[in-house]
Amino acid sequence: MARLEASMITDLIGKPFAWAGRGPDRFDCWGIVLHVGRLYGFNGLPDYDDVTSMNAAVRTMASERSRLPWEDQGCIDQAEEGSIVLLASRPGAFHHAGIVTPWGVLHCTEKLGVVITRQSDLASMGYRHTQVYRWVG
Repeated sequence: MARLEASMITDLIGKPFAWAGRGPDRFDCWGIVLHVGRLYGFNGLPDYDDVTSMNAAVRTMASERSRLPWEDQGCIDQAEEGSIVLLASRPGAFHHAGIVTPWGVLHCTEKLGVVITRQSDLASMGYRHTQVYRWVG
């Protein structure tokens, strides 16, 4: 897995949110995961037609684990750099995603655009439930 330099991320901070945004100027939460995932060297990350539902990501990650090179890491406390984090305000209702960087979880929200949030601060943003997947490909 490639390592990210701060300069690779700083240009992304503050980019605005747009539904189905896949960059380079606008992103939604899965779009920023796809973009940064490519920087990490993750090829073949699935994209979703229904960008408003991270439940599709949960189902894909869980049901196609033998085909996709991802391993369930469990909770955010064990997240490693490059891990994909699925986020929810209540159990099982994942609707947001980010990717772990050396500086925190990079994600894109409607109100703030692309931001980095410390893992310990995700709950204060309303993301009390997480599911983490680590690249093993």
